[in-house]
Amino acid sequence: MEINNIPSGLVSKFYIHDPNSDISLGKRRFVLVGNEGKRLAEGVGDLYLTFTPIKGLKVQADIEINARILEKFMGDNLDIVVEGQREWIITGVSPLTAIRPYVESPPCDNIKRVVFHLVNFCDFVGEAIRRGSSEFIRGRLNLKSDVWKVTLDSTPVTKRNIKLLKKIGGFAITHIGSLERVDGGTFSSEEAKSFFRQFADFIAFTRGLWAAPTLLFGYDKNGKVAWSEMGFSKRLTPWKYVDSWCDTLYAAEMLPPIFSGYMSIVAEPNWKDVLPSIIYWYVLGNTMSFLDGGLVLIQLALELLSWNFLVVEKSSLSQDAFSRISASDKIRLLTSFLGIPLEIPETLTQLTRYAKGSNRKLDGPDVITMLRNNIVHPGKKAKGNKTVPSPPGGVIYEARNLGLWYIELSLLRLFGFQGRYASRVNKRPLRVGNVQFVPWRKEASE
Repeated sequence: MEINNIPSGLVSKFYIHDPNSDISLGKRRFVLVGNEGKRLAEGVGDLYLTFTPIKGLKVQADIEINARILEKFMGDNLDIVVEGQREWIITGVSPLTAIRPYVESPPCDNIKRVVFHLVNFCDFVGEAIRRGSSEFIRGRLNLKSDVWKVTLDSTPVTKRNIKLLKKIGGFAITHIGSLERVDGGTFSSEEAKSFFRQFADFIAFTRGLWAAPTLLFGYDKNGKVAWSEMGFSKRLTPWKYVDSWCDTLYAAEMLPPIFSGYMSIVAEPNWKDVLPSIIYWYVLGNTMSFLDGGLVLIQLALELLSWNFLVVEKSSLSQDAFSRISASDKIRLLTSFLGIPLEIPETLTQLTRYAKGSNRKLDGPDVITMLRNNIVHPGKKAKGNKTVPSPPGGVIYEARNLGLWYIELSLLRLFGFQGRYASRVNKRPLRVGNVQFVPWRKEASE
């Protein structure tokens, strides 16, 4: 491949530092105000995107605020105005320092393109992009729906920062992206905000934790900034290792069709409000340190999935019929309908051994709901008047993974995916490049 034929990577206009370091966003005018907006001082300060000790924006200004002014207005609610936004929290006066979760410019309806940054996403292998005149990396994802086109690029420091994140944890900008309409038309800031809410959920489902977009800048057809959102208006998880169905080696193969399917489903009236809730419970179940609590949330997500698919979407069951069947039957009907295996995978050895100790044959939905009930209702007797035995170490962990696997496969099936994915119920540890076809694909059984 001729390097001159490789597209250049997107470039941030900000200097991306090491993880957890403030990112300078340039100079901004500020006004220090008291009650009823009375001006106390004004000048120019430095604006930063900050990750610690709080996530959001920070403004600092080297001005002297003498004790007489402070004493005079001590009873007032001091505030500053930056970027037209009030309600900053003043944390220091020497220098003047104030923080805010995020700021957004006034709405507009003539955006041609939005450039954004992504925090704590994974280091994927994608399509080739050029860095400088002689270097290229495989760091681009091209995602497209019926309406939107997204380009997502690794930065020159993505690998370095992710390597550091694995050691020290925290937060770092890992990618830069752009958003455009497929038809090349303009769009409003409200449309952009709606898209990024959906995109944040898609990224969370892909990553297995909250990886947030930030520093959004909407450009008009003349290349001027017409709208911006800076700081963090979305959930964000500190870096940690979590399992995910997305294999970073195959991301360029997996993610485009899944993104297209996801955007189609989330636009449907039956799913637009439910799908974010399912992903919310999924991410919590995948990231919680308390495995038993995670298992409870996972069953909640599965029952919500079952309800919306079987009752609302397909009308396979009435509301009354759904309410009268057991939780295990709700999950069993969902997974059976979607072509997901019911048997407990042999790789989950402790869970398999635990299930065999019951007084009846148990499948996956049985053991998930039985363990969940044992957590929520300790001491309650199971079918056959036999008390459910307390699980030994590792059983809850494997049941949690089985439940997360059911959620992942259910959503991938709803998104119309037919390709390869990373199965969390394969042999441990989960290795990059260890992928298999989804079970409902014909090739999966060949």
